[in-house]
Amino acid sequence: MCGRQALAASEDAIAASAGVRPEQWTGLAVCGSSTGRGATGSKYRKSYNNGPMRSMPCLVSSKSNPGHHESRSLTPMRWGISTYPSNAARPTLTINARSDTLAANQFALWNSLKQTQRCLVPVQGWFEWFDKDQTPHFIAQPQFHPTTAPDTGIMWLAAIYQTPEQVADEHPGALPRFVIVTVPSEGSCVAWLHDRMPVILDSEKDQDTWLDPTVPFGRVLKLLKPYSGKLQCYPVDPAVNKIKNDDIGLVTRKEERKGASDLVSPKKPKLEDALPESDSVLKETTGAATAPEVAESSVITSAAIFHKATKQSALSPAKSHSSATSNKTKKTKCQPRHHPITNYFLKK
Repeated sequence: MCGRQALAASEDAIAASAGVRPEQWTGLAVCGSSTGRGATGSKYRKSYNNGPMRSMPCLVSSKSNPGHHESRSLTPMRWGISTYPSNAARPTLTINARSDTLAANQFALWNSLKQTQRCLVPVQGWFEWFDKDQTPHFIAQPQFHPTTAPDTGIMWLAAIYQTPEQVADEHPGALPRFVIVTVPSEGSCVAWLHDRMPVILDSEKDQDTWLDPTVPFGRVLKLLKPYSGKLQCYPVDPAVNKIKNDDIGLVTRKEERKGASDLVSPKKPKLEDALPESDSVLKETTGAATAPEVAESSVITSAAIFHKATKQSALSPAKSHSSATSNKTKKTKCQPRHHPITNYFLKK
């Protein structure tokens, strides 16, 4: 899963979907440091382009929060936990936790959180970039539409969280932080687009089981599987590549946008179109990562270069010489660029 998602439903719609009353929604919106925007007095900051370190409402069990007597409550948390890979000079911001890493007890920090500190994160969709041409796509519930049904399609993603008290040198008043649990997407309707996806829990029983800190992690493992329901997936405006862009047009289908008729959704890749192993694409890190977690939108991948070269090879013989020369130039200029973690959600 990449590092972008959207949630712009009304507070009432989110509370109703969570099964909580307004008074069970604690705290106010906390603006992301990258924008400084947010409505005073709002429960959360609406966004069509949510990125790491943004504050989002998260659903927790009252058993994890003794101060509340209701079964559930919503509380603001920030997306991303600082981890310390081996031999790293400074911490890495990690936004996802792989299910296989959690199951195999491969990362000590996750082991300390997965037993009792589980939460659910509401989204109306998330973004993925098609490997071959880097076209951004928005994935949402079939009933969601940004203008005609803006309060529908709220999905609850499985996550684990860390309290401020568990973070060394965390400043007073800091919010808890969370990472989203991901699984292989094989067998789901979005497997053609990306090899991983978040865990979506849509039944109240599954949600209660995941949230309950008295249920051992071994018993919730069965919930960590690709979503079997229907999802809509459509191409959207490349403007989503820049985190500063945040408007309803980012989640609007391309063909519904003026001047976007030349942008076509890629077809499902065929087996013979698979890239060679040498043309690898930067993927999300595991909990025991040795390199910073970087959103796939932040690099110009070798997969995109390969796709351009394949298209140019089909040109007429008269253009083949000039095309080959042009292609060499593109390969020189378009090498993958790894940005520092502080700028990883920016595409240049």
